[in-house]
Amino acid sequence: MLTINAATQPDCKSVVRVVSFTAAGDTLQQGYGFFTSAEGEVVAPYTLMRGASRAEVVDWKGVKHPVEIILGANSSYDLVRMRCQAKKMAYLSLATDSVAVGQPLHQLYYATSKKAQPHEARILTSSPYQAYSYHTVSTANEQQYVGCPLINERGEAVAVVQYNVARKAESACAIDARFVSTLVISPTSALNADLRAILMPRDLPAEENDAFSYIYMLHRLAKDSVQYEGASRIFTERYPHNVKGYMETASFYATHRNYARADEAITAALNLKDREDEVHYTLSDIIYQKALNQPQPAYKDWTLERALSESETAFALRADTLYLIQQANCLFGLERYMEAHDRFLTAALYSRQPAELYFYAANSLEHTQAEPERVIALLDSALATFSRPYPAQAANYLLARAQRLDAAQKYRAAVLDYNEYEKAVGAKNLSARFYDIRQAAEQKARMYQQALDDLHTAVSISPDDNARGLYQVEIAYLYIRVGLFAEAVEAAEQSLNYLSENPDAYRALGIAHGEQGHKADALSNLSRAQALGDEDAHTLIEQYSK
Repeated sequence: MLTINAATQPDCKSVVRVVSFTAAGDTLQQGYGFFTSAEGEVVAPYTLMRGASRAEVVDWKGVKHPVEIILGANSSYDLVRMRCQAKKMAYLSLATDSVAVGQPLHQLYYATSKKAQPHEARILTSSPYQAYSYHTVSTANEQQYVGCPLINERGEAVAVVQYNVARKAESACAIDARFVSTLVISPTSALNADLRAILMPRDLPAEENDAFSYIYMLHRLAKDSVQYEGASRIFTERYPHNVKGYMETASFYATHRNYARADEAITAALNLKDREDEVHYTLSDIIYQKALNQPQPAYKDWTLERALSESETAFALRADTLYLIQQANCLFGLERYMEAHDRFLTAALYSRQPAELYFYAANSLEHTQAEPERVIALLDSALATFSRPYPAQAANYLLARAQRLDAAQKYRAAVLDYNEYEKAVGAKNLSARFYDIRQAAEQKARMYQQALDDLHTAVSISPDDNARGLYQVEIAYLYIRVGLFAEAVEAAEQSLNYLSENPDAYRALGIAHGEQGHKADALSNLSRAQALGDEDAHTLIEQYSK
Protein backbone atom coordinates (compact mmCIF):
# COMPACT_ATOMS: atom_id res chain seq x y z
CA MET A 1 0.00 0.00 0.00
CA LEU A 2 1.41 3.41 -0.98
CA THR A 3 1.65 5.86 1.88
CA ILE A 4 1.61 9.52 0.86
CA ASN A 5 3.36 12.17 2.90
CA ALA A 6 0.47 14.24 4.22
CA ALA A 7 2.66 17.32 4.58
CA THR A 8 3.01 17.62 0.80
CA GLN A 9 -0.73 17.11 0.20
CA PRO A 10 -0.35 15.68 -3.33
CA ASP A 11 -3.95 15.17 -4.35
CA CYS A 12 -5.98 15.68 -7.49
CA LYS A 13 -6.20 19.43 -6.88
CA SER A 14 -2.95 19.89 -8.79
CA VAL A 15 -4.41 18.41 -11.99
CA VAL A 16 -5.93 20.84 -14.48
CA ARG A 17 -7.92 20.82 -17.68
CA VAL A 18 -6.17 22.55 -20.60
CA VAL A 19 -8.16 24.12 -23.43
CA SER A 20 -6.42 25.63 -26.47
CA PHE A 21 -7.93 27.91 -29.10
CA THR A 22 -7.32 29.02 -32.67
CA ALA A 23 -6.74 32.64 -33.64
CA ALA A 24 -10.44 32.83 -34.53
CA GLY A 25 -11.38 31.76 -31.00
CA ASP A 26 -12.52 28.25 -31.84
CA THR A 27 -11.59 25.41 -29.51
CA LEU A 28 -8.53 23.62 -30.85
CA GLN A 29 -7.81 20.88 -28.29
CA GLN A 30 -8.82 19.84 -24.78
CA GLY A 31 -6.90 17.64 -22.38
CA TYR A 32 -5.15 17.52 -19.01
CA GLY A 33 -1.99 18.63 -17.28
CA PHE A 34 -0.83 19.58 -13.80
CA PHE A 35 0.70 22.43 -11.84
CA THR A 36 4.41 22.16 -11.04
CA SER A 37 4.61 25.42 -9.08
CA ALA A 38 2.34 27.47 -6.88
CA GLU A 39 2.77 30.39 -9.31
CA GLY A 40 0.99 28.81 -12.26
CA GLU A 41 3.59 26.67 -14.03
CA VAL A 42 1.89 23.80 -15.85
CA VAL A 43 3.04 20.65 -17.65
CA ALA A 44 0.75 19.18 -20.32
CA PRO A 45 0.88 17.18 -23.58
CA TYR A 46 2.47 19.11 -26.43
CA THR A 47 -0.29 18.02 -28.81
CA LEU A 48 -2.77 20.19 -26.90
CA MET A 49 -0.81 23.32 -27.77
CA ARG A 50 0.39 22.76 -31.34
CA GLY A 51 -1.14 25.49 -33.50
CA ALA A 52 -2.68 27.28 -30.50
CA SER A 53 -3.00 31.06 -30.52
CA ARG A 54 -4.47 31.14 -27.02
CA ALA A 55 -5.02 28.70 -24.16
CA GLU A 56 -6.43 28.53 -20.67
CA VAL A 57 -6.00 26.25 -17.69
CA VAL A 58 -9.07 25.26 -15.67
CA ASP A 59 -8.32 24.28 -12.06
CA TRP A 60 -10.29 21.83 -9.92
CA LYS A 61 -12.59 24.64 -8.76
CA GLY A 62 -13.49 25.47 -12.36
CA VAL A 63 -11.56 28.75 -12.34
CA LYS A 64 -10.04 29.61 -15.72
CA HIS A 65 -6.45 30.88 -15.83
CA PRO A 66 -5.19 32.30 -19.19
CA VAL A 67 -1.85 30.90 -20.33
CA GLU A 68 0.67 33.74 -20.48
CA ILE A 69 3.84 32.21 -21.82
CA ILE A 70 5.41 29.01 -23.15
CA LEU A 71 8.43 27.88 -21.14
CA GLY A 72 9.55 24.94 -23.29
CA ALA A 73 8.21 22.24 -25.61
CA ASN A 74 9.19 19.00 -27.28
CA SER A 75 6.97 17.06 -29.67
CA SER A 76 9.10 13.91 -29.34
CA TYR A 77 8.38 13.80 -25.61
CA ASP A 78 4.86 15.19 -26.20
CA LEU A 79 5.42 17.61 -23.35
CA VAL A 80 5.04 21.36 -22.97
CA ARG A 81 5.82 23.66 -20.06
CA MET A 82 3.87 26.89 -19.74
CA ARG A 83 2.85 29.47 -17.19
CA CYS A 84 -0.65 30.79 -16.61
CA GLN A 85 -2.06 33.63 -14.55
CA ALA A 86 -2.44 31.79 -11.24
CA LYS A 87 -1.16 32.20 -7.70
CA LYS A 88 -0.97 29.94 -4.63
CA MET A 89 -2.07 26.82 -6.47
CA ALA A 90 -1.76 23.23 -5.27
CA TYR A 91 1.17 21.76 -7.20
CA LEU A 92 3.53 18.81 -7.51
CA SER A 93 7.30 18.83 -7.28
CA LEU A 94 9.12 16.75 -9.90
CA ALA A 95 11.03 13.69 -8.71
CA THR A 96 14.79 13.82 -9.24
CA ASP A 97 15.39 10.06 -9.16
CA SER A 98 14.16 7.12 -11.23
CA VAL A 99 11.25 4.83 -10.50
CA ALA A 100 11.58 1.04 -10.48
CA VAL A 101 9.41 -1.63 -12.08
CA GLY A 102 6.77 -2.78 -9.60
CA GLN A 103 7.09 0.36 -7.51
CA PRO A 104 3.68 1.36 -6.09
CA LEU A 105 2.45 4.78 -7.26
CA HIS A 106 -0.69 6.83 -7.27
CA GLN A 107 -2.40 8.00 -10.43
CA LEU A 108 -3.88 11.52 -10.27
CA TYR A 109 -6.63 12.73 -12.60
CA TYR A 110 -8.77 15.81 -13.17
CA ALA A 111 -11.64 16.09 -10.68
CA THR A 112 -13.81 18.95 -9.46
CA SER A 113 -14.33 17.45 -6.01
CA LYS A 114 -11.84 18.23 -3.27
CA LYS A 115 -12.47 14.75 -1.92
CA ALA A 116 -11.25 13.05 -5.11
CA GLN A 117 -8.50 10.59 -4.23
CA PRO A 118 -5.71 9.19 -6.40
CA HIS A 119 -5.94 5.67 -7.85
CA GLU A 120 -3.31 3.06 -7.17
CA ALA A 121 -0.91 2.31 -10.03
CA ARG A 122 2.34 0.46 -10.72
CA ILE A 123 5.17 0.51 -13.24
CA LEU A 124 4.77 -2.60 -15.41
CA THR A 125 7.83 -2.21 -17.65
CA SER A 126 10.56 0.37 -18.01
CA SER A 127 12.90 1.07 -20.93
CA PRO A 128 15.79 3.53 -21.34
CA TYR A 129 14.77 6.57 -23.35
CA GLN A 130 17.60 9.01 -24.04
CA ALA A 131 18.90 10.02 -20.59
CA TYR A 132 15.79 8.85 -18.71
CA SER A 133 13.06 6.21 -18.96
CA TYR A 134 9.81 5.36 -20.69
CA HIS A 135 7.28 3.10 -18.96
CA THR A 136 4.13 1.10 -19.35
CA VAL A 137 1.90 1.45 -16.32
CA SER A 138 -1.15 -0.22 -14.84
CA THR A 139 -3.24 2.91 -15.47
CA ALA A 140 -6.08 2.28 -17.91
CA ASN A 141 -5.29 3.43 -21.46
CA GLU A 142 -7.97 6.13 -21.45
CA GLN A 143 -7.91 9.80 -22.46
CA GLN A 144 -8.97 10.95 -18.98
CA TYR A 145 -5.50 10.03 -17.69
CA VAL A 146 -3.36 11.33 -20.58
CA GLY A 147 -1.26 14.27 -19.37
CA CYS A 148 -1.94 13.41 -15.72
CA PRO A 149 0.89 12.66 -13.27
CA LEU A 150 1.92 9.52 -11.40
CA ILE A 151 3.25 10.29 -7.91
CA ASN A 152 5.53 8.45 -5.51
CA GLU A 153 5.32 8.09 -1.74
CA ARG A 154 6.82 11.57 -1.28
CA GLY A 155 4.06 13.10 -3.37
CA GLU A 156 6.43 13.88 -6.25
CA ALA A 157 5.54 13.51 -9.91
CA VAL A 158 7.62 10.66 -11.29
CA ALA A 159 5.96 10.24 -14.71
CA VAL A 160 3.38 11.75 -17.04
CA VAL A 161 0.80 9.44 -18.60
CA GLN A 162 0.71 9.15 -22.39
CA TYR A 163 -1.63 7.25 -24.64
CA ASN A 164 -0.44 3.76 -25.60
CA VAL A 165 -0.83 3.53 -29.38
CA ALA A 166 -0.20 -0.24 -29.49
CA ARG A 167 -3.15 -2.13 -30.98
CA LYS A 168 -5.72 -3.12 -28.33
CA ALA A 169 -3.45 -1.83 -25.53
CA GLU A 170 -5.21 -1.77 -22.16
CA SER A 171 -2.37 -0.20 -20.15
CA ALA A 172 -1.17 3.35 -20.69
CA CYS A 173 2.40 4.53 -21.22
CA ALA A 174 4.20 7.17 -19.16
CA ILE A 175 7.23 9.35 -19.79
CA ASP A 176 9.79 10.05 -17.07
CA ALA A 177 8.87 13.33 -15.36
CA ARG A 178 12.55 14.30 -15.30
CA PHE A 179 12.21 15.11 -19.00
CA VAL A 180 10.24 18.18 -17.93
CA SER A 181 13.45 19.81 -16.64
CA THR A 182 14.89 19.73 -20.18
CA LEU A 183 12.06 21.86 -21.56
CA VAL A 184 13.75 25.26 -21.52
CA ILE A 185 14.31 28.13 -23.93
CA SER A 186 17.88 28.41 -25.27
CA PRO A 187 19.49 31.00 -27.59
CA THR A 188 18.78 28.71 -30.57
CA SER A 189 15.15 28.07 -29.60
CA ALA A 190 14.10 30.63 -32.20
CA LEU A 191 14.88 27.86 -34.69
CA ASN A 192 12.90 25.22 -32.77
CA ALA A 193 10.04 24.01 -34.96
CA ASP A 194 8.08 22.67 -31.99
CA LEU A 195 8.10 26.05 -30.28
CA ARG A 196 7.38 27.91 -33.50
CA ALA A 197 4.29 25.74 -34.02
CA ILE A 198 2.79 27.21 -30.84
CA LEU A 199 1.55 30.66 -31.81
CA MET A 200 1.90 32.19 -28.37
CA PRO A 201 4.56 34.24 -26.55
CA ARG A 202 7.55 32.26 -25.32
CA ASP A 203 9.93 32.70 -22.42
CA LEU A 204 13.54 33.86 -22.80
CA PRO A 205 16.78 32.06 -21.89
CA ALA A 206 17.86 32.62 -18.29
CA GLU A 207 21.10 34.53 -18.99
CA GLU A 208 20.97 38.10 -20.32
CA ASN A 209 23.39 37.54 -23.23
CA ASP A 210 21.56 34.36 -24.22
CA ALA A 211 18.25 36.19 -24.01
CA PHE A 212 19.52 38.88 -26.37
CA SER A 213 20.84 36.27 -28.81
CA TYR A 214 17.39 34.69 -28.75
CA ILE A 215 15.48 37.88 -29.59
CA TYR A 216 18.10 38.72 -32.23
CA MET A 217 17.44 35.40 -33.97
CA LEU A 218 13.70 35.64 -33.41
CA HIS A 219 13.64 39.02 -35.17
CA ARG A 220 15.11 37.42 -38.27
CA LEU A 221 12.87 34.36 -38.20
CA ALA A 222 9.48 35.60 -37.02
CA LYS A 223 6.87 35.69 -39.77
CA ASP A 224 4.59 37.88 -37.69
CA SER A 225 5.00 40.24 -34.79
CA VAL A 226 3.25 38.17 -32.10
CA GLN A 227 6.26 36.07 -31.15
CA TYR A 228 8.73 38.92 -31.22
CA GLU A 229 6.51 41.42 -29.41
CA GLY A 230 6.07 39.02 -26.52
CA ALA A 231 9.78 38.26 -26.31
CA SER A 232 10.70 41.95 -26.60
CA ARG A 233 8.30 42.92 -23.81
CA ILE A 234 9.73 40.26 -21.50
CA PHE A 235 13.31 41.24 -22.34
CA THR A 236 12.62 44.89 -21.57
CA GLU A 237 10.91 44.02 -18.29
CA ARG A 238 13.82 41.85 -17.17
CA TYR A 239 16.66 43.97 -18.54
CA PRO A 240 15.40 47.58 -18.67
CA HIS A 241 18.93 48.95 -18.98
CA ASN A 242 20.01 46.80 -21.91
CA VAL A 243 20.28 49.29 -24.75
CA LYS A 244 20.88 46.59 -27.37
CA GLY A 245 17.42 45.21 -26.68
CA TYR A 246 15.80 48.54 -27.52
CA MET A 247 17.86 48.86 -30.70
CA GLU A 248 16.89 45.37 -31.79
CA THR A 249 13.24 46.12 -31.10
CA ALA A 250 13.49 49.36 -33.08
CA SER A 251 14.94 47.47 -36.03
CA PHE A 252 12.20 44.86 -35.78
CA TYR A 253 9.37 47.37 -35.87
CA ALA A 254 11.04 49.30 -38.68
CA THR A 255 11.27 46.08 -40.69
CA HIS A 256 7.53 45.65 -40.18
CA ARG A 257 7.00 49.33 -41.11
CA ASN A 258 5.69 50.29 -37.70
CA TYR A 259 7.82 53.42 -37.53
CA ALA A 260 6.10 54.92 -34.51
CA ARG A 261 6.97 51.86 -32.38
CA ALA A 262 10.50 51.88 -33.79
CA ASP A 263 10.81 55.54 -32.83
CA GLU A 264 9.63 54.79 -29.29
CA ALA A 265 12.24 52.05 -28.88
CA ILE A 266 15.05 54.27 -30.20
CA THR A 267 13.99 57.09 -27.89
CA ALA A 268 14.09 54.69 -24.94
CA ALA A 269 17.58 53.61 -26.00
CA LEU A 270 18.83 57.19 -26.26
CA ASN A 271 17.45 58.00 -22.82
CA LEU A 272 19.75 55.35 -21.32
CA LYS A 273 22.84 57.37 -22.38
CA ASP A 274 24.69 54.15 -23.13
CA ARG A 275 26.28 53.07 -26.44
CA GLU A 276 25.02 56.35 -27.87
CA ASP A 277 27.06 56.02 -31.05
CA GLU A 278 25.48 52.63 -31.77
CA VAL A 279 22.00 54.00 -31.14
CA HIS A 280 22.53 56.90 -33.54
CA TYR A 281 23.92 54.50 -36.14
CA THR A 282 20.91 52.19 -35.71
CA LEU A 283 18.57 55.15 -36.13
CA SER A 284 20.50 56.24 -39.22
CA ASP A 285 20.18 52.80 -40.76
CA ILE A 286 16.46 52.55 -39.97
CA ILE A 287 15.80 55.95 -41.56
CA TYR A 288 18.04 55.10 -44.54
CA GLN A 289 16.15 51.87 -45.24
CA LYS A 290 12.80 53.64 -44.98
CA ALA A 291 13.88 56.49 -47.24
CA LEU A 292 15.01 54.04 -49.91
CA ASN A 293 12.33 51.36 -49.65
CA GLN A 294 9.22 53.21 -48.47
CA PRO A 295 9.63 56.96 -48.82
CA GLN A 296 5.85 57.42 -48.72
CA PRO A 297 4.02 57.98 -46.53
CA ALA A 298 6.57 60.18 -44.83
CA TYR A 299 7.26 59.77 -41.13
CA LYS A 300 8.42 62.89 -39.29
CA ASP A 301 11.75 64.06 -40.75
CA TRP A 302 12.96 60.57 -41.59
CA THR A 303 14.75 61.44 -44.80
CA LEU A 304 18.17 60.63 -46.24
CA GLU A 305 19.41 63.98 -44.91
CA ARG A 306 18.37 62.93 -41.37
CA ALA A 307 19.98 59.51 -41.89
CA LEU A 308 23.22 61.22 -42.91
CA SER A 309 23.07 63.52 -39.89
CA GLU A 310 22.57 60.58 -37.49
CA SER A 311 25.53 58.70 -38.99
CA GLU A 312 27.70 61.81 -38.62
CA THR A 313 26.64 62.09 -34.98
CA ALA A 314 27.57 58.45 -34.45
CA PHE A 315 31.01 59.03 -35.98
CA ALA A 316 31.56 62.15 -33.87
CA LEU A 317 30.89 60.05 -30.75
CA ARG A 318 33.20 57.24 -31.90
CA ALA A 319 35.31 57.13 -35.04
CA ASP A 320 34.16 53.78 -36.41
CA THR A 321 34.63 52.77 -40.05
CA LEU A 322 31.10 51.40 -40.13
CA TYR A 323 29.74 54.88 -39.53
CA LEU A 324 31.83 56.29 -42.40
CA ILE A 325 30.39 53.64 -44.69
CA GLN A 326 26.90 54.58 -43.58
CA GLN A 327 27.64 58.22 -44.39
CA ALA A 328 28.84 57.18 -47.84
CA ASN A 329 25.67 55.15 -48.42
CA CYS A 330 23.52 58.11 -47.46
CA LEU A 331 25.50 60.44 -49.72
CA PHE A 332 25.11 58.01 -52.61
CA GLY A 333 21.36 57.87 -51.98
CA LEU A 334 21.32 61.68 -52.06
CA GLU A 335 23.12 61.53 -55.43
CA ARG A 336 26.11 63.35 -53.98
CA TYR A 337 28.31 60.85 -55.76
CA MET A 338 31.71 62.53 -55.48
CA GLU A 339 31.28 62.95 -51.72
CA ALA A 340 30.19 59.31 -51.48
CA HIS A 341 33.30 58.30 -53.46
CA ASP A 342 35.55 60.23 -51.08
CA ARG A 343 33.87 58.77 -48.00
CA PHE A 344 34.14 55.18 -49.31
CA LEU A 345 37.86 55.73 -50.01
CA THR A 346 38.42 57.12 -46.53
CA ALA A 347 36.69 54.10 -45.03
CA ALA A 348 38.81 51.79 -47.21
CA LEU A 349 41.98 53.19 -45.61
CA TYR A 350 40.89 51.85 -42.22
CA SER A 351 39.10 48.68 -43.25
CA ARG A 352 40.60 45.20 -42.96
CA GLN A 353 38.57 44.16 -46.01
CA PRO A 354 38.63 47.20 -48.28
CA ALA A 355 37.81 45.49 -51.61
CA GLU A 356 34.09 46.13 -51.33
CA LEU A 357 34.70 49.76 -50.43
CA TYR A 358 36.91 50.30 -53.50
CA PHE A 359 34.12 48.73 -55.54
CA TYR A 360 31.54 51.12 -54.06
CA ALA A 361 33.90 54.04 -54.64
CA ALA A 362 34.22 52.96 -58.28
CA ASN A 363 30.44 52.77 -58.64
CA SER A 364 30.07 56.23 -57.09
CA LEU A 365 32.76 57.69 -59.36
CA GLU A 366 31.11 56.15 -62.40
CA HIS A 367 27.98 58.17 -61.62
CA THR A 368 30.01 61.39 -61.93
CA GLN A 369 30.77 60.61 -65.60
CA ALA A 370 34.46 60.30 -64.72
CA GLU A 371 36.92 58.83 -67.18
CA PRO A 372 36.64 55.01 -67.44
CA GLU A 373 40.33 54.68 -66.57
CA ARG A 374 39.74 56.17 -63.12
CA VAL A 375 36.88 53.75 -62.44
CA ILE A 376 38.98 50.81 -63.62
CA ALA A 377 41.85 51.96 -61.39
CA LEU A 378 39.61 51.67 -58.34
CA LEU A 379 38.61 48.16 -59.38
CA ASP A 380 42.32 47.42 -59.75
CA SER A 381 42.71 48.48 -56.12
CA ALA A 382 39.87 46.17 -55.08
CA LEU A 383 41.45 43.19 -56.81
CA ALA A 384 44.90 44.05 -55.51
CA THR A 385 43.67 43.10 -52.04
CA PHE A 386 43.48 39.43 -53.15
CA SER A 387 46.22 36.97 -53.90
CA ARG A 388 46.21 34.94 -57.11
CA PRO A 389 44.70 32.58 -58.03
CA TYR A 390 41.69 34.69 -57.23
CA PRO A 391 39.28 33.24 -54.64
CA ALA A 392 35.50 33.16 -55.06
CA GLN A 393 35.26 36.35 -52.97
CA ALA A 394 36.96 38.26 -55.78
CA ALA A 395 34.53 37.09 -58.47
CA ASN A 396 32.20 40.09 -58.42
CA TYR A 397 35.10 42.52 -58.72
CA LEU A 398 36.59 40.55 -61.62
CA LEU A 399 33.27 40.63 -63.44
CA ALA A 400 32.85 44.35 -62.77
CA ARG A 401 36.31 45.15 -64.13
CA ALA A 402 35.80 42.88 -67.14
CA GLN A 403 32.58 44.68 -68.03
CA ARG A 404 34.20 48.10 -67.75
CA LEU A 405 37.28 47.03 -69.74
CA ASP A 406 34.91 45.69 -72.39
CA ALA A 407 33.02 49.01 -72.49
CA ALA A 408 36.37 50.86 -72.74
CA GLN A 409 37.21 48.73 -75.82
CA LYS A 410 40.07 46.98 -74.02
CA TYR A 411 38.81 43.64 -75.23
CA ARG A 412 41.77 41.38 -74.59
CA ALA A 413 42.12 42.66 -71.02
CA ALA A 414 38.38 42.13 -70.57
CA VAL A 415 38.66 38.53 -71.81
CA LEU A 416 41.46 37.87 -69.31
CA ASP A 417 39.21 39.05 -66.48
CA TYR A 418 36.31 36.97 -67.78
CA ASN A 419 38.67 33.98 -67.72
CA GLU A 420 39.69 34.68 -64.13
CA TYR A 421 36.03 35.10 -63.19
CA GLU A 422 35.27 31.68 -64.67
CA LYS A 423 38.06 30.13 -62.57
CA ALA A 424 36.92 31.88 -59.38
CA VAL A 425 33.26 30.91 -59.77
CA GLY A 426 33.71 27.51 -61.37
CA ALA A 427 32.49 26.62 -64.85
CA LYS A 428 29.68 24.44 -63.49
CA ASN A 429 28.17 27.51 -61.81
CA LEU A 430 28.03 29.62 -64.96
CA SER A 431 25.15 30.06 -67.38
CA ALA A 432 25.10 30.13 -71.15
CA ARG A 433 24.68 33.88 -70.94
CA PHE A 434 28.18 34.26 -69.47
CA TYR A 435 29.75 32.38 -72.37
CA ASP A 436 27.79 34.50 -74.86
CA ILE A 437 29.07 37.69 -73.19
CA ARG A 438 32.65 36.45 -73.22
CA GLN A 439 32.53 35.28 -76.85
CA ALA A 440 31.36 38.74 -77.90
CA ALA A 441 34.46 40.26 -76.28
CA GLU A 442 36.61 37.52 -77.82
CA GLN A 443 35.29 38.26 -81.29
CA LYS A 444 36.07 41.94 -80.86
CA ALA A 445 39.56 40.94 -79.75
CA ARG A 446 39.84 38.70 -82.86
CA MET A 447 40.10 35.61 -80.63
CA TYR A 448 37.86 33.62 -82.94
CA GLN A 449 38.62 30.08 -81.84
CA GLN A 450 37.96 30.98 -78.21
CA ALA A 451 34.71 32.67 -79.25
CA LEU A 452 33.66 29.56 -81.19
CA ASP A 453 34.43 27.34 -78.19
CA ASP A 454 32.34 29.56 -75.91
CA LEU A 455 29.40 29.51 -78.31
CA HIS A 456 29.49 25.72 -78.46
CA THR A 457 29.55 25.67 -74.64
CA ALA A 458 26.54 28.02 -74.58
CA VAL A 459 24.64 25.66 -76.89
CA SER A 460 25.49 22.64 -74.74
CA ILE A 461 24.32 24.15 -71.45
CA SER A 462 21.37 26.26 -72.64
CA PRO A 463 18.16 25.33 -70.82
CA ASP A 464 15.79 25.53 -73.80
CA ASP A 465 15.63 25.00 -77.56
CA ASN A 466 15.04 28.66 -78.32
CA ALA A 467 18.35 29.66 -76.72
CA ARG A 468 20.20 26.79 -78.40
CA GLY A 469 18.88 27.90 -81.77
CA LEU A 470 19.97 31.50 -81.26
CA TYR A 471 23.49 30.46 -80.24
CA GLN A 472 23.71 28.18 -83.30
CA VAL A 473 22.84 31.21 -85.45
CA GLU A 474 25.69 33.14 -83.82
CA ILE A 475 28.03 30.25 -84.60
CA ALA A 476 26.94 30.42 -88.23
CA TYR A 477 27.71 34.14 -88.44
CA LEU A 478 31.08 33.62 -86.77
CA TYR A 479 31.98 31.03 -89.42
CA ILE A 480 30.90 33.50 -92.10
CA ARG A 481 33.10 36.16 -90.52
CA VAL A 482 36.19 33.96 -90.73
CA GLY A 483 35.35 32.63 -94.18
CA LEU A 484 34.32 29.06 -93.26
CA PHE A 485 31.17 29.06 -95.34
CA ALA A 486 30.51 25.30 -95.47
CA GLU A 487 30.69 25.20 -91.67
CA ALA A 488 28.37 28.22 -91.57
CA VAL A 489 25.78 26.34 -93.66
CA GLU A 490 25.94 23.37 -91.28
CA ALA A 491 25.58 25.60 -88.18
CA ALA A 492 22.64 27.54 -89.65
CA GLU A 493 20.86 24.34 -90.65
CA GLN A 494 21.34 23.00 -87.11
CA SER A 495 19.79 26.19 -85.74
CA LEU A 496 16.67 25.49 -87.80
CA ASN A 497 16.21 22.25 -85.87
CA TYR A 498 15.46 24.50 -82.88
CA LEU A 499 14.04 27.60 -84.63
CA SER A 500 12.36 26.53 -87.84
CA GLU A 501 11.07 30.02 -88.68
CA ASN A 502 14.04 32.18 -87.70
CA PRO A 503 14.84 34.85 -90.35
CA ASP A 504 18.44 35.28 -89.10
CA ALA A 505 19.13 31.59 -89.69
CA TYR A 506 17.84 31.76 -93.26
CA ARG A 507 19.83 34.94 -93.83
CA ALA A 508 23.01 33.20 -92.62
CA LEU A 509 22.25 30.27 -94.93
CA GLY A 510 21.73 32.67 -97.82
CA ILE A 511 25.01 34.48 -97.24
CA ALA A 512 27.00 31.25 -96.73
CA HIS A 513 25.59 29.70 -99.93
CA GLY A 514 26.06 32.93 -101.83
CA GLU A 515 29.73 33.21 -100.84
CA GLN A 516 30.22 29.66 -102.15
CA GLY A 517 28.55 30.49 -105.46
CA HIS A 518 25.41 28.52 -104.71
CA LYS A 519 23.14 31.16 -106.27
CA ALA A 520 19.87 29.23 -106.21
CA ASP A 521 20.28 28.16 -102.58
CA ALA A 522 21.36 31.67 -101.61
CA LEU A 523 18.33 33.34 -103.19
CA SER A 524 15.92 30.71 -101.87
CA ASN A 525 17.07 31.16 -98.28
CA LEU A 526 17.27 34.95 -98.50
CA SER A 527 13.75 35.07 -99.91
CA ARG A 528 12.61 32.97 -96.99
CA ALA A 529 14.34 35.39 -94.59
CA GLN A 530 12.59 38.32 -96.30
CA ALA A 531 9.21 36.59 -96.02
CA LEU A 532 9.83 36.09 -92.28
CA GLY A 533 10.46 39.80 -91.77
CA ASP A 534 14.15 40.45 -92.51
CA GLU A 535 13.98 44.02 -93.89
CA ASP A 536 17.58 43.99 -95.18
CA ALA A 537 17.35 40.69 -97.05
CA HIS A 538 16.41 42.45 -100.32
CA THR A 539 19.85 44.09 -100.49
CA LEU A 540 21.51 40.69 -100.23
CA ILE A 541 19.11 39.26 -102.79
CA GLU A 542 20.18 41.97 -105.23
CA GLN A 543 23.83 41.27 -104.46
CA TYR A 544 23.65 37.52 -105.06
CA SER A 545 21.32 37.85 -108.09
CA LYS A 546 24.11 39.36 -110.19
